[in-house]
Formats: sequence, C-alpha cells, structure tokens
Amino acid sequence: MKRIFSKFKGFIIDLDGVMYLDQKLLPFAKSFINFLNKNNKKYIFLTNDSSVSPDGYSIILRKLGIKCSKEQVVTPISNFINIIKKGTLTKKNIMVFSSNKLKNFIRKEKIEIIQQANKFIYSNSVLVSGQIEFNYKDLMYASLCVQNGASLYATSIDNSYPTKLGNVPATGSIIAAITKTFPTKVVNLGKPSKKIFALGVERLALDKSEILTIGDNLKTDIHGSNSAGIKSALVLTGKTTITMAKKSKIKPDYIINYAALAYATSYPKLNNPDLSFAPLRVEFKLLASDKVRFTERESSSTGINLVTSSTIPKLVYHRLSIG
Repeated sequence: MKRIFSKFKGFIIDLDGVMYLDQKLLPFAKSFINFLNKNNKKYIFLTNDSSVSPDGYSIILRKLGIKCSKEQVVTPISNFINIIKKGTLTKKNIMVFSSNKLKNFIRKEKIEIIQQANKFIYSNSVLVSGQIEFNYKDLMYASLCVQNGASLYATSIDNSYPTKLGNVPATGSIIAAITKTFPTKVVNLGKPSKKIFALGVERLALDKSEILTIGDNLKTDIHGSNSAGIKSALVLTGKTTITMAKKSKIKPDYIINYAALAYATSYPKLNNPDLSFAPLRVEFKLLASDKVRFTERESSSTGINLVTSSTIPKLVYHRLSIG
C-alpha cells in the first residue's frame, strides 16, 4: 500500500465510513493521517454531510486527534458559497432548511437568508440540507418555495448514510419527497458533482494526476472522482462491500481493505485474525489485458479460508493482507 500512496501528492478523503462512524474514529484513521503528514502529503476532507459547517468539522476532527484546518474541509456548503462568490447565484432571498449552526455559518458569509418560512413566496432559491430536526413543516415550505419558482439546491442526493445502527435517510430522501410534490430540476452541491471535486482540487493546489480520492461510496465518492478525472480508491468500511464493488458498473482504480492501512502507515503487525472491521483479505492477480482474478479469503482462528474466487474487469493490481 505504501507503493500506491507514494504515487500521489494529495488526497481527497471522505469522512463518514472512511474516517469515522457516528464521529467515532475507525481503526487506523488517525495513524493514516499521521502517515500523510509525516510524508508531507497534502489532504482535504470532502463530505456530503452539511449538518455541521466546515469550521465545525475542523474542530471535531482536531478533538479526535486529526490534524485539520478549516481550509482542509470541503462540504456542499463550501461549494454553495463558492458559487455565490463567483456571481453564478445571487446572495439574496435565499430560503435555507438546515441546522441552525449551518444557517449561522451562511449568515457570517454575508448571505441573506429569508428568516420566516411563511415568506417563501419571496425566495429566489432554496437550499435543503438534511438534519436530525428536519420536519414536515420544513418539507412543506421547501416544496412551496419550488412551486413558486425558486431554484432547488441540495447539499447532496445521497439517499442514506452509514451509522452504527445501519444506513439512515439522508438529504436525497428529502429531495425525493420535494420533487414528488412538484417535479423540478435539482442542483446537487455535493458528490458526485464535478464542481465540488474541482473545489477540492483547487484547495490542494495540485494537478488532478497527483491526487487520489478515498471513499466508501461507489455512487458519490468513486463515480464523482472518476467523472472529475481523479484516481479513486474504494475503502471497504462503510456502505460498500467487495461483492457490491464486483457487481457495480462503477469501478475504482483501487480497492482497499481498511486493515491494509495498517501496513501503509507502518502500524504494528495485527495479531488477531478475527478483527471485526477487517474480516477479509482480498488478493488481485493480473490475468489478461482487461481481466483481473480476485480472491476473497476469510480469517478464522484456524487460518485463512477461501471464500470466493472469480474474474472481474481490470482494476489496478495490488495485494491486500491482514496478517
């Protein structure tokens, strides 16, 4: 894995399902970031979750022991503000349905938000960002804004996101309800939008060829990165399993079992073969010009047992092991 990471100067890293779940660090997340810093690699965190402002995320990450400045966090709100600053969207008469913290952050950027929901008729645009306190009244007024001609902006079109309880509804589910009420065009500010990846590249100040995106979601992280012309690595820690990756038409350049980061970061050798976060060893062997044979092996107390072996379209050859 060191050989793979050494190829790149910069990294675009997802948060939920890659760095943490429910804001609890995943194993090796901290040591991986320490590895990047030690080797003078640039990195930013790119998330579709806008329940917290970019500043707020940088504070959360630092409290978790992850070195991060506010400039190293890019969210759909960063993209929204960037669009306004470039003059593509007026900063007046905007109705925002989000957390209060996010509304306050937007106001600090001198963007004028319509305060009273019953004044929806005056809105030129409406911004929707799913959050735990989103309710039917919010859904109703967001729908009325759209019916009265307001442009609809979504912080993401993700229908769900991973938690320790399982996948739960995200902003995309809310947007689906709005467009069922009144069909309209939706401007997606989050991944897989090319604009948010372009903003990530701008923050890293590197050429696309020097950057690797690391994410757990094929439809947002991997598809978005591929569409933006950036190499991608799928991490098997969040929404996607190796079986799902095998069946998907969206193909990453790399597939990383999270335990492999232990080797990439010079972490001590794993002694327990039954680690719940890394039950599989995945091996890829180059066959023909366009094929790769992959083998999944399951760890057990008696050793490594073969699970499946089959052929898939060519990815980038590499070998992953958990000990």
